[in-house]
Amino acid sequence: MTTDRYSFGWALKNLQYGSRVRRAEWRDNDVWLAYSPGADALPAAGFWAGPNRDYAAATGGTARVQPCITQKRKDGSIMMGWTPTTAELFALDWEVVSDDHA
Repeated sequence: MTTDRYSFGWALKNLQYGSRVRRAEWRDNDVWLAYSPGADALPAAGFWAGPNRDYAAATGGTARVQPCITQKRKDGSIMMGWTPTTAELFALDWEVVSDDHA
């Protein structure tokens, strides 16, 4: 694990390059962020929500999915569409999560 800590802009670039990132204060809770790149044409069968699946099926069998940031939460769940708070945007304690702490 790195001890270097940086801004949210730095963290965002690392997300886009495929790294997982977190705030230093999240370390004890095993909370981290990942980038979900989206898809230009996700097949209808790939949608979890029925209305989204139905929309894709009705419009040619696929739909475009926008990219988002996901958060692995302390309870083990994955939250889709994480949005930073103002404090998180201005924090200077962002770090890359090493692969040995998945």
